[in-house]
Amino acid sequence: MLAEDIKRNIELLNITMQFIGMTRKNFLETTLVHTIPALVLSRNGDALKEVASVVQQKLGVMLMDNISHILAQAFLRPDQTDSALRFLVSLLKDMTSSNPRAQPNISISSLMTACIVDLVVMLIVELGDQNRSVRADAKAALIKASLQQTGSEDIGAFLKPLMLGVISQLNDMLHDVQGKKTVDYKRKIIKSFGSLIRLVGDSMAGFSPQVSIPELREETLKAWALFISTLRFSDVGPFVGRTTGALIANWYTFGPHERDIAAKIINDIADNVKDLSQYVDEIVGLDDIPELQSAATRLTARRRKAKVQDHISKVLDRTDSKNVAIATASTRELKSLLLNRQAEIETLVRGDTFDGVMSRLMTNLLSTATRDGDCQELRALSYECMGIIGALDPDRLGLSSNTGTMTIAANFTEPEESKDFALHLIRDLLVDAFRATNDTKHQTHLAYAIQELLKFCGFSPKILHSSEKVSTRTRDRWESIPKDQLETLTPLLESRFSISDGPIKTYSHPIYSSAPTYREWLQNWTTDLIGRVMSMAGDGPSTRDSKAIFGAFRGVLKNQDVTVAHHLLPHLVLNVLLSGLRNYRLEISSEINAVLQEQVNPTGPADKRTLSAQVIFDLMDHLSKWLRLYRMTKTDRNPQTKIIEEVLSEIETELMANAALQSKAYARALRSFEERTVELRNNKRDNSELQTYFERLHQIYSELDEPDGMEGVSAFVISPSLEHQIREHESTGRWTSAQSCWEVRLQQSPDNVSYHVGLLKCLRNLGHYAEAAWIIGDWTTVKQIGSTGPAIGQTLLALHEHRDLQPVLLSAREKLGTYITAKEYGRAYESLLQLHLVREIEMIHNAKQSIEQTPSGPNRHVLIRKTTQDLIKSLESRFNFTSPTFRIREALLSIRRTAYSLVNTPLFESEIGDAWILSSKIARKAGYDQTAYSAVLQAKEVDAPFAFIQQAKLNRTGGGIYKALTDVDNALKPFLTTDVVIDLTGNRDFSRERKLAKEAIARAQNLSGTPEQISPEAANQIRKITDLMERFLTAFPQIISRIVHPSGRVATILKKIMAAVIVRYPQQALWPTVGAMQSKRPERRQACLEVTNIASTKSQTVAGLIKDATNFSGILLRFTDDKVDEKKRQMSMSNDFDYVTKTKTRMILPLQDALTCALPTTSETVKSHNPFPFTPITISDARLMDLNSMINKLLKSASESRRRQLCEYQTFEQKLTSDIRTYAVMPLNEECGLLEWVANTNALKSILEKGYQRHNKKIYIWNKDKENFEPLIQAFRDQVLPKYTPTVFHEWFLITWPEPSAWLASRMAYGRTLAVMSMIGYVLGLGDRHGENILFDGLSGDTVHVDLNCLFDKVSSPVKGYD
Repeated sequence: MLAEDIKRNIELLNITMQFIGMTRKNFLETTLVHTIPALVLSRNGDALKEVASVVQQKLGVMLMDNISHILAQAFLRPDQTDSALRFLVSLLKDMTSSNPRAQPNISISSLMTACIVDLVVMLIVELGDQNRSVRADAKAALIKASLQQTGSEDIGAFLKPLMLGVISQLNDMLHDVQGKKTVDYKRKIIKSFGSLIRLVGDSMAGFSPQVSIPELREETLKAWALFISTLRFSDVGPFVGRTTGALIANWYTFGPHERDIAAKIINDIADNVKDLSQYVDEIVGLDDIPELQSAATRLTARRRKAKVQDHISKVLDRTDSKNVAIATASTRELKSLLLNRQAEIETLVRGDTFDGVMSRLMTNLLSTATRDGDCQELRALSYECMGIIGALDPDRLGLSSNTGTMTIAANFTEPEESKDFALHLIRDLLVDAFRATNDTKHQTHLAYAIQELLKFCGFSPKILHSSEKVSTRTRDRWESIPKDQLETLTPLLESRFSISDGPIKTYSHPIYSSAPTYREWLQNWTTDLIGRVMSMAGDGPSTRDSKAIFGAFRGVLKNQDVTVAHHLLPHLVLNVLLSGLRNYRLEISSEINAVLQEQVNPTGPADKRTLSAQVIFDLMDHLSKWLRLYRMTKTDRNPQTKIIEEVLSEIETELMANAALQSKAYARALRSFEERTVELRNNKRDNSELQTYFERLHQIYSELDEPDGMEGVSAFVISPSLEHQIREHESTGRWTSAQSCWEVRLQQSPDNVSYHVGLLKCLRNLGHYAEAAWIIGDWTTVKQIGSTGPAIGQTLLALHEHRDLQPVLLSAREKLGTYITAKEYGRAYESLLQLHLVREIEMIHNAKQSIEQTPSGPNRHVLIRKTTQDLIKSLESRFNFTSPTFRIREALLSIRRTAYSLVNTPLFESEIGDAWILSSKIARKAGYDQTAYSAVLQAKEVDAPFAFIQQAKLNRTGGGIYKALTDVDNALKPFLTTDVVIDLTGNRDFSRERKLAKEAIARAQNLSGTPEQISPEAANQIRKITDLMERFLTAFPQIISRIVHPSGRVATILKKIMAAVIVRYPQQALWPTVGAMQSKRPERRQACLEVTNIASTKSQTVAGLIKDATNFSGILLRFTDDKVDEKKRQMSMSNDFDYVTKTKTRMILPLQDALTCALPTTSETVKSHNPFPFTPITISDARLMDLNSMINKLLKSASESRRRQLCEYQTFEQKLTSDIRTYAVMPLNEECGLLEWVANTNALKSILEKGYQRHNKKIYIWNKDKENFEPLIQAFRDQVLPKYTPTVFHEWFLITWPEPSAWLASRMAYGRTLAVMSMIGYVLGLGDRHGENILFDGLSGDTVHVDLNCLFDKVSSPVKGYD
C-alpha cells in the first residue's frame, strides 16, 4: 500500500517511516523482494519508477535483480498471471528499445531462464504450505512454468534437469545459508519435499532427503518414507544403502515416534527385497536393533550363511564409503561379524599364509583409523575391530600398498591422459565426496567441480543416447564409470552451476609456520597452488587443461574435510614445479623444509606435526614416482626432469632422514641415512667420520627388528656407544649385558624415565618380570601415574579395582589409536599389538563374568567348562597368528598372566602355569637361556605340570644331556607306581603302529634296491598309506620316476597310487604323467599305459582327459621336432605351424601356481582343505624345482628362517616373498619339455648395462677362448673394476621402487633370496652363473636363477663356471 501511494501520498509514507525509525530508502531496500512483485502484479509503472528513484537504482536493473520473486508471485496468482507477465515484458521492452546492445528478444521464457532455479525453489516451497488452496496454486504455477519453458505440462520432465540445484538450494535454506529461517518455515520446506515427491514421482530418482536437523527430524523421516513408498523400487534401489545407513547411525537419537517411522521405512524396503536384489548388499547390518529383527531376517540374514570371506568383503565395500554415517554403521556391523563368526575367521589366519581377505580387512581398518575429518566414533570402532582381529603376523599377511591415485606423466601435454585424470578425479574422489557430505554448500561446490570435469571429458547429454554420434573413446570412458555413480552423474550433465571469480588469494611462505592446524595448512597451501596454476601465463594446451581441471576445485577446499585437498596436493605441486618458474620452486621447497624442520625441532601440536609430515612424505613419493615413469618412457634427460631432481636434491638428505626417524617412518629414514652415508663415502670421508650415521642405521635396523642388518652395520662401528651395545645385546638375547649397560646409564642420569623402562625390560626378560608396576602388583604407583602412563596399565588397574571396564577400554583404545598416523602396517604394528593386548584383557574379563553369571543347574559345570575352553582355544589361536618373535609373544603371555591373576578365577589358575611354560619354550628357542630358566622356576612355583620337560630341554641345550635324563627320570618316578597310570596316548598303544611304520619307511628307503619279502602287516600299512596318498600330489614326480621299479609288488602299488591321484586330480596330475606317456623307453610307456588304463576305468571324464593329454603332448612333440627354414627371420604359429593352433585341448596351462599342491595347515582342516586354491587357466630343471619346493617347506618350519622370510609365502593375489623362486618344468619325454616363462624379470647384465650407460660406461667383456686366465684375472681386478666406480646395482632398486617401504621390502627380498639360493647353489654345486642366468624380479626384488643344468660341480673351474 505504501509503495503504491508513494507518489500520491508522500506525507503518509513519511509519517510511517518516522514511526518505525527508518528512512524511505532503507525501508524500500529492505522490502524490495516484496514491494516490486506487488507493484508488477498491480501493473503500477509510476510507483515502480518512483521506488527505483528512491533506492537510486535503474528500473531495469532493479527489476532483473528481483526477477525470480516477481515471476514467482505472478505464477502464484492465477487470476493475475497473464496480465502481470504481459506488463512486465512490455515494461522491459520499452526500457531496452532504444539500447542497441540490449537483448533483442525479451520473453517470459528468457526471463525464466535467467533465474530458473530460484523461481522453481520459490514455487516448490509453497507446496508445503498448510493452506490447501496455496498448495493448489503452487501446483498450478509449476504447470504454467513448465508450459512456458518446455511447452508441456509434464512437471517431472521440466524439473529433472534442475533438481540438483533445487535440492541444493532448499538444503541451503534449511541450514540458514541464505539467512536465518524459522523452524516453522523449515518445516514448510520439508513438507514441500513430500508434496514434490507425490507430484513428480520418478523425476526425483537420483535425489534423496539429506536433512539432519533435530527439530525437523520427524518431517524429514516422513519425507523419506514418502520417497521410498512413491518411487519405483528400481529407482529407489541406489539409495537404500545410504537410507538405511543414515537411519541406523542415528537410531539411538530418535524418539519413539521417529523410530516408528524409521522402522516403517526399513520394513517397506524389506517387503520389496526381491525388487532390490542387486542393492541388498549395500544395506547396513540391522541385527543389533531389536525393533528391526523382522527386516533383518529378510534383508541381511542370508549374509550369515555366506562364506565368511564373502561376508567380510561385502561389509568392507561399505566401510570404504565417504559417507560417515554409512561407514560408521558398516564398521559397527563389521565388529559384530568379527565377534559372531570368530571361529570361522580364525581359520583364515592359520598356516604359512593368511587368507587374502584379511589383508584387505587390515588395509581398510588402517585407512579408517587415519581418516581425515570429524569421525571419532568411526575411528573408535576401527580401533576396536583391530583389537578383535589382533596383531596379525605381517610376514604372513601380505599387505600391498596402493595410493589410490594416478600420476600424470605428460603433465597435461597429452589430451587423452588429461581426460583420464579428470575422469579419475570424478570417479575416485568427487562422487563419493558429493554423496557423503551433509554440508549443502560444500555439496554445491562439489557439484560444480564434477560438472566442469564432465565437460572437460567431453560428456554431454548426447552420451546417454546410443544413437547420438559420440567418439568411441569418450563413450568408453563413460561406460567405465560404475553404474551407481552414473545415477549421480547423469543429472549433472545438464546442470548450470557457476562460481564467482573472486581475487586469487595469496599467502606468505612458508604457510606452515602461520597455519594453526593441519587442516588449515593443507587447505591454504592447496588453495595457494591452485592460485599459482590459474595465474600462469600462456594459452597452450597444457596450461589450458591444467587450469580447466584444477580451477574446478576453487570452492571445494573451504570445507572441514581435507580429503580432496590431500588428494590434489601432489598433482598441483608437480604441475607448478614443471611450469619452470623459480620463485614457485623456492616456495614449495621452503614449505617442505618447514614441515621437516618441525619434525626435528618440534614446537607445535603433535597431531599437526605428524599428519603434515605424512603429507610431505606422500608428496616426495609422488615426485619420485613421476621421475620413474618419465625415465621409463623417455631416454633423454630434459629440463623437466632436471627441475624435479633439483627440488628433491635441495632437500637435505640428513634433514629428511632425521625427520623420518622422528616420525617413525623407518624405511624412509633408512634410505635417507644410507644415501647420505654413500654420498659422504664417495667424497672420500673416512669411516671414522661417519660413526654417527652408522649409529643411526643401527638404531633403525633395531626398530625394524632386523638383527642381520644390525650385525652388518656393527662391522663399521669403531667404538660402539652404550645405546649401540644395548641394542646389540637385546637383539641377541644377552640381557645380563644389556642390564649392565642400562645401570651405567642410570648412574649418569638417574631421573631419566626411558632408562628406567629399559632396565625394567631387561629384568623382565631375565625372569624378574618387573617390566611395569602392574606386574609386581604396585597398583598405587599405577594409580599415581594416571592417564600419563601406558593404556594397558590403566586397563589392568580397572580390572584390579573391579570397576566398569567398558569406558576404560574405550579410553585405552582411543589413546593407542592416536599413534596410528599412517596406513603402513609395519609402522602401526606396535599400536596393533597394544590393541591386541587390550582385547585379550577384555576377553578374560568377559569370560569371568560369564562364569559368574552362569545359572545354577545340572549343566552349570558343563557351561562353565565350555566357556573356559572357548577362551583358551581362542587365545591359543591369537597367539599363533602373531609375529613369531620373542618380544611380541612374551608381551602377550606376560599380560595374560597378570589378567588371569587379577580375575582370580580358579579355573584359570592352571593357565598361568601354562603361560610360564610357554614363555620358557619360546625363550629357549630364541636363545635366551637365562629367561627360559627363570620362566621354568616361575612355572614350578605355581605347580605347573610337566615344567620339568622344559627344564630338561634347557639342560640338553646347555650340553647336560645326562642331567636332563636324570631330571626326567626323577620327575616321572612318582607316576610309574602300580597305583598311578599316566595316559599320554588317549588309551591307545601306538608301539605296534610305530614298528610297522618304521618297516614301511625302511622299505621305502630301499625302493631302488633288490626286492625283499614284505610282511603282510607292512603291506597292509602300505595300503593304508596308499589311501592317504591319493589326496596329495607332493610326491607325484618321484613316484613317476619309480614307475618301472624292479619289485613287481612295489611297482603295482606305485601304479595304483598314480592312478588314484590322476582320478582325483586329473588336470594337475596329467602334466607330470606326459613325460612317461611319450617316453622313448618302451618299458616306461607300457607302465604308464597300465596306469592310464586303470584310471580310465574309474571315470569316463578322466578317460577323455587322458586321451586329450596323449594327443596334445604328441602335437607338442611334433612341434619341437619340426624343422624351420633358417633363412626365414619371422615365423607365425598360425601360418607356419597351423596344426598347433588348430588343436583344441582341455588341459590346463602348466603354470607353477596351478600345479603346486598346498598342504593343510592343521589336522582340523584336512577334510575341507583345497590343495589347489588357484584357479587353473585352460589352454633336467624339473628335479631341481622339486628340490627347491621341498627346501621351501623346510624353511617355513623354522621360526628364525620365517622371521627372515627365507621361504615362499603366497596369497591369492600376489607372491609376498619367494626366496627359492621356482617355475614349472614339464618334460614331454627324455629330450623335450616345456618351461614356464618367468615374467617381470630383468637380467643382471641388462641392469648393469643400463646403469653404467647413465655414467657413459660400457661393461667390459674379455675373450674367454684364451687359455691363460691369470693375466686376465689380474687385469680385471686391477684395471677393469676400478673403472666401474661408483657401483650402480643399488640404483636399480631406488629407481624401480621410489616409495621407501616398497624399496626396503624389495631390497630385503633381494638379500634373502640371494642368500638362500647361494646356499642351495653351493650344496648342489650349481655352475654357469653368468649375468644372463641370474634374474631379478621387477615387482618384488627377488633373485631368480634360471638354466640350472650345470649341477654337482659339472663345471669344475671357477673361472670357466663364471664365464
